[in-house]
Amino acid sequence: MALDTSFLSSRVARRIFVLFIVCALVPITALAVISFGQVSAQLYEHGELLLESGVRSVGQGIVERLLLLEAELQFADRRYAEDVAVVALPDRQNPFASRRFLGLARLTDDGQEVLYGEPFEAPPIGAEESVHLDVGGTLLLTEAFPGQPPAIFLVRALNGLDGGAELIIASVDPAYLWAGGADTLPRNNHLCVFDQLSVPLFCTRPADGALPESVLETISGNTAGTLEWSLEGDDFLAAYWSMPLAYQFAVPRWTVMLSESTADLLAPMASFRRIFPFVILLSLWVVLLLSIGQIRRSLVPLEQLQAGTRRIGSGNFDSRVDVSSGDEFEELADSFNEMASRLGKQFKALETIAEIDRTILSSLNIEKIVRAVLHRTCDLFECRALSITLVSPDQQKVPRTYTLRSGAGNASWVETTFLDSRDFKRFEAEPDILEIGPQDGVPAFLATLARFGCRSFAVFPMFINNELAGAISLGFKNELSLDEDDRRQARQLSDQVAVALSNTHLVEDLDALNWGSLTALARTVDAKSPWTAGHSERVTAMGLKIGEFMKLGEDELDVLHRGGLLHDIGKIGVPAAIIDKPARLTKDEYDVMKKHPEIGANILQPIAAFADLIPIVRQHHERWDGSGYPDGLAENQIHPYARICAVADVYDAMISDRPYRPGMAIDEVIRTIVAGDGTEFESEVVAAFLGVMTEEGLGLLETEVAVKEESSSPAKR
Repeated sequence: MALDTSFLSSRVARRIFVLFIVCALVPITALAVISFGQVSAQLYEHGELLLESGVRSVGQGIVERLLLLEAELQFADRRYAEDVAVVALPDRQNPFASRRFLGLARLTDDGQEVLYGEPFEAPPIGAEESVHLDVGGTLLLTEAFPGQPPAIFLVRALNGLDGGAELIIASVDPAYLWAGGADTLPRNNHLCVFDQLSVPLFCTRPADGALPESVLETISGNTAGTLEWSLEGDDFLAAYWSMPLAYQFAVPRWTVMLSESTADLLAPMASFRRIFPFVILLSLWVVLLLSIGQIRRSLVPLEQLQAGTRRIGSGNFDSRVDVSSGDEFEELADSFNEMASRLGKQFKALETIAEIDRTILSSLNIEKIVRAVLHRTCDLFECRALSITLVSPDQQKVPRTYTLRSGAGNASWVETTFLDSRDFKRFEAEPDILEIGPQDGVPAFLATLARFGCRSFAVFPMFINNELAGAISLGFKNELSLDEDDRRQARQLSDQVAVALSNTHLVEDLDALNWGSLTALARTVDAKSPWTAGHSERVTAMGLKIGEFMKLGEDELDVLHRGGLLHDIGKIGVPAAIIDKPARLTKDEYDVMKKHPEIGANILQPIAAFADLIPIVRQHHERWDGSGYPDGLAENQIHPYARICAVADVYDAMISDRPYRPGMAIDEVIRTIVAGDGTEFESEVVAAFLGVMTEEGLGLLETEVAVKEESSSPAKR
């Protein structure tokens, strides 16, 4: 039966069809691959376990047969001691005859006496091996003869005879020694036995004796384990085990190795490989039939939605799509109808403009305003990159340009730029929009946009009080792609940013006026006496240095700054005669002088904006031990900013000339402040003061600084 594939003429149908196929085949294939890997790994692991178990079983069988041979040799030793005459008997009557020995001989200093079988060449016995014989042990020796398989011997000292040292030696029948292991092996397993020198004593496959050098090094350097090796293009998995022969037979080791071909090990997976293509083919046909049915069911709603989209594209926002499929397509049609009732792009544009307006009008920080405009404008205009160039009101500072490339996320670039007289004239000539095409030269302030591949630019100047404040520039890869709505919206955005910049400049001017007023008021207080001229500003400068050393925040330093300027404002109420008196003040005069903190606090009290300055003004003469004035506060009762101002005030008062004394030397001033640590002043503030002095290259000897640091530690406070 032929399949009707006409439905595949639709791109959506083809996409869904491919999706069905991929979603079915990929999981099946992945599952098959994973299963194949898992089963192969398990087969491999199971094969390792079987080989390890098998090699130990074979090795233990060889050890048991060696022990049996040793027992037979001991029996022959005793029979010889009892009756030497039996040697002359025929082999079948000879008590030394054994089917496990090829021959048996007695070794003396005079030579070899054959007790059973054919004569054989005895291997040499070393000094260490002789020691083992002297204590009654049995030697296990191997000897390789040209053109013959290695011979295996068991040797013992002959007991029961007088005279010199005599040995009894047996030539072991290798067929007996290996038969128990080789006969019980699975047909796919191959056995090899190596002596202490890694010389193969026996291999079920002769070729296995020619193992790679790396394999021989591995089995000679370890007592047991598994390894992989290759021979003549075949891969093998092997387990090896060193038999414990050192104690019984004075042999460092014999190693048994059991191998199995990797192909034989993974043979059960061959049927899986044969079945897998048929599973894939069957899955493909099932998915093919299911996908055809689902695609046909989905095409009608999709065609209706497509027709409705064309009507919306032609400007018919009243168009509706009627779909009653009872599934997600019906929900999609409802969403489509809801979308069609909105104004689309125009509504989105207006919403974006409103959001930008809210952002720039809610902040007085130029950096925040600029970055908000950059990121929101990227959503509004389809440009390659855009920038905002700002010019300071007095045009004394170098203009700065902020640039954002479309698709760069939150990454933006800030750099200084240059505006020459021609740029100012072009802005004045075209205040609404300045268009720069590919054939025009690129001004310096648009250089970054040009580096981003922009060749055409739409620049919207911003003016404040008829003075250029900056410009918003849109960069395009080719020709300008702004319609009238885009131009109007960009112009509206530029005007709104100009208003925000104007507000920001106004706040900056008011802030400058505020600081100027505070400084002027401080100078007015200090001007009451030539001896205190500049005192408030110097105290403020020192207090800010101490505060910065103590890592105070920006807002905290702002309060400290204003409080320092006004800390002595109460001296307005102290007669000049007392302030300028060249002699020591009387008690009454000193009582008047001590009122200036209260007077200053009362002066500032009606001004709500100065409420946070009053503690500094009132408490800057309080002392850490409670001996200060006007309230006798102590330790943490004193405001932290007043503690800082107290040290800065004392420092400037002592270092400056007064009518009753000249200014003190810097070293003497620092020592005096250090002496007041923990009594007059807080230790943390004194430590910060010393830090400031050290940074400025002034102050104490190193020993005095060390003493101060020790006294300021938590354990000393």
